[in-house]
Amino acid sequence: MNNTSINDRADEYDATPISFGVPGLDEVSSRWPANRVHLLEGALGRGKTTLALQFLLEGIRR
Repeated sequence: MNNTSINDRADEYDATPISFGVPGLDEVSSRWPANRVHLLEGALGRGKTTLALQFLLEGIRR
């Protein structure tokens, strides 16, 4: 059994911050590394779907 944790393997992943393509939001999200799974949660009408769509459109644009 492998006893290494995710934190022990952090150097295996790209730590480049993700970009949402939204001015201002990219500065806030600069601590979110790329190539990881990020969960957005919140109440109805808080913009989760809008944020996800913006992220996908930025990916297509690039």
